[in-house]
Amino acid sequence: MNCASTKAPGRRAVSSRGGFTLIELLIALAIASAFLTGLYTAFSKILRAHDHAEARLEALRNARTAITTISDEFKGINSLGSDYLLIGLDQPLTYGDGIDSDADGNLEPRPVDGQPGALPGSDRHAMIGSHTERPLYVGRPDEGDTEIDTDARFSHDSIVLRIFPRVPTPELTLKTVTYNIESYDGQPNVLVRRSRIERTGSEPLVGVAPLAFDVLSFDILYWNPNAPPQQQYWVTTWDSTQAANFDPPRLPLPASLYIRLTLNADDRPHASIQPGAPVETVLLESIVNVEQTIGDALYPRPDL
Repeated sequence: MNCASTKAPGRRAVSSRGGFTLIELLIALAIASAFLTGLYTAFSKILRAHDHAEARLEALRNARTAITTISDEFKGINSLGSDYLLIGLDQPLTYGDGIDSDADGNLEPRPVDGQPGALPGSDRHAMIGSHTERPLYVGRPDEGDTEIDTDARFSHDSIVLRIFPRVPTPELTLKTVTYNIESYDGQPNVLVRRSRIERTGSEPLVGVAPLAFDVLSFDILYWNPNAPPQQQYWVTTWDSTQAANFDPPRLPLPASLYIRLTLNADDRPHASIQPGAPVETVLLESIVNVEQTIGDALYPRPDL
């Protein structure tokens, strides 16, 4: 048997192609690099979108908790056993969210671009025959009028509510509740609720609770019941100590409170955003009725 005739076929051809060429390796690396770059870009966008959504959700949760707390506070006001004093301070800032929301080319904040109501047709309210939509707003500057700028302006309003029990007890002679924006635990722009209970022969009980973080604006309006129904309107401040100077019926509390919270929903650090620079926000608003005022026999009501 001749063993020399048993050579493996094709051996010469295999050895001549022993691996990839340099050009083939470079092409493969370029394709892999392009694929990984696209994958990284898509992943980065997903992460940014996730962070953005989380920032908005967190801001909404904070705002909802704060408004619920304030609403419950004022819904609980009643005339059984206590007298109340309310002071509301209007503290507007000089800037807003830096976004031209009404596309007029200006970043002028509320309330006006020019002289509201000065020009014919500036008051935009629908009329059907002799009936006017929202008649209390005719002739008054409000959003929707042609000369009213709807760009936002922030405000850091404050509320002070004092509760006087008609029959004081040693454990409660006076309670004061304050809502305002301040620094808390080293963090700025926190909406804080402070309470102080005065007691006989003991130190007062003081409580401090943060309600919402990264608050850009805290706005409060008060529906003034101390006017005829046709002249009732929102006011920016309230002072129960001046009730004696009001026209009858001299109700010490407003009929309703309009509460608006604007929170930072930008995924950038708050400290890196300059005041007045464009910033993404979350806005939550609510109207709370003060049942003690609305249910009072002295509250003037329009003829129905």
